[in-house]
Amino acid sequence: MQLKTKFYKQFKNSNETVEISVPGRVEIGGNHTDHNGGCVLASGIDRCTYAVAAKNDENIIRIYSEGFGICECDAKNPQKTEGFGAFVGGVCQYFIDNGRKTGGFDAYVTSDIPAGAGLSSSASYGVLVARLMDKFYGKGRIKAVDAALAAQYAEREFYGKPCGLLDQLVCAEEKLVFIDFAGKPKVKRIDANFENYDFLLVNTHSSHEGLDAEYASIPNDMFAVARILGKDKLCKISRKKIIGAAGEIREKLGDRALLRALHFEKESNRAVLQKEALERGDVKEFLRLVRESGHSSYEYLQNIYVPTNPTVQPIALALNIAQDIIGDEGAYRIHGGGFAGTILVISPWHLTEKFIKEIEKVFGKNCVMQIKLR
Repeated sequence: MQLKTKFYKQFKNSNETVEISVPGRVEIGGNHTDHNGGCVLASGIDRCTYAVAAKNDENIIRIYSEGFGICECDAKNPQKTEGFGAFVGGVCQYFIDNGRKTGGFDAYVTSDIPAGAGLSSSASYGVLVARLMDKFYGKGRIKAVDAALAAQYAEREFYGKPCGLLDQLVCAEEKLVFIDFAGKPKVKRIDANFENYDFLLVNTHSSHEGLDAEYASIPNDMFAVARILGKDKLCKISRKKIIGAAGEIREKLGDRALLRALHFEKESNRAVLQKEALERGDVKEFLRLVRESGHSSYEYLQNIYVPTNPTVQPIALALNIAQDIIGDEGAYRIHGGGFAGTILVISPWHLTEKFIKEIEKVFGKNCVMQIKLR
């Protein structure tokens, strides 16, 4: 059944409809750099959140999301709720707080972005709600960064999940982009040709549940190092100064915080080098830098497995298999926050079938998702 037909069946709304989509995203370079003002390379993908929507004659927003049901929100007085409805209320409140108009509409939403795969399904949803609100009650030309900020506010303040702006901004930009998060985010779209490569996400079937403290420890360690050096973020500090203060950092915070700070400095610069390699068409150098990024996350950032559960290391195992089969012909790295979830593999065509066959022996059939960059 077409989405528009489902919309009419659900809402009986005869007003003029609009159809929009917002992609999920894949992180390619800059692992855990955005929150400290660093640089990132990321892209929208061919998996999206889709909506058919129309204004209604009330100040009530009604959104039916396949798999989750319906939520309602007072567009003039949004309240915090549980579940995906929090994104709707949060976007409404952001619009109100920033002097933007709000009002009622009905929307039927579906998505082919797998939840929990690290592809930012929630960020995509939040950006979609912001774009619908602007389409109906704004000028219909909301900037990507404004839609992203609305979605981030909803996720942080209404849904209760602390997050940076990376996921939302990449979903809103939709294409392959380089972003510098030092100060106001600076975004540059990148043209690149990957016609001889497949982008693969390997689901290791490991849960992120209960890992909030592990995730929080990464930015917290980095912020703590920055404070020792008199700054609020690491983007304002050189590697030379970090090394110069190594003794004090080790004494006050330990070695892990120092290593994570050193990862940040090189990883942020590595995203710049990745961008430059793609701009000059040097895919081999780009792939080398992606592999280097993966090793830095493994060795210095230390977000590949949970230290308190050393017998469970599926991400490390997946990376080992990728390194053995893909080698220097492609690239492989942790995808997203780490500790569990997925890895990203950039495979040359002639190795993709072999890689999938071998990785499925370990993680089961259909553990590999093939994606395309927008």
